[in-house]
Amino acid sequence: MKVNPLVCKVICMANIDHFSAVEIRTAYIVLANDSTLNGAKIRKLVYSELLKLVKSGWLIKLKSDVKGITRFKKSDKFNSDELNKNILNQVDSSHSILIKQLNHNLNKYNSDLLQGLGELETYTAIRNEHPNIRELLKTKVMAVQENSHILKGKINAIEEILKVTLKK
Repeated sequence: MKVNPLVCKVICMANIDHFSAVEIRTAYIVLANDSTLNGAKIRKLVYSELLKLVKSGWLIKLKSDVKGITRFKKSDKFNSDELNKNILNQVDSSHSILIKQLNHNLNKYNSDLLQGLGELETYTAIRNEHPNIRELLKTKVMAVQENSHILKGKINAIEEILKVTLKK
């Protein structure tokens, strides 16, 4: 079962039991420390995550007859260790997705760089064979060189990011 890591963190706190979605939303916003979060959207996200846990039997949904307020309570089946393990698995999964994406981009940039170097080599050879079109090819050569420098920068950045993320 995939549950939002921040929601898991909040409901796994020992002093959290018999709570509403709004209370969890408030804790979520505080922990996220992001002023751009929309309270209504976060409440919907929290509520849907809580319903997942109700469906799995980890939470019990209680509805007040007096005010009609929905509250949640941890069931006997609730296992914070299992939820925390779930969070670690999600982090590991997203980490491996990131590494795959970075490697894909690195391969693409290296391929583009090789293509540019081949193009530059061709322009240089033609310029040397036909000096009369030297000026015509000058802008093309400069554009390819600039693009090669940009690609080298992207490659260096991704290699640095990979060094840092592979250490984790």
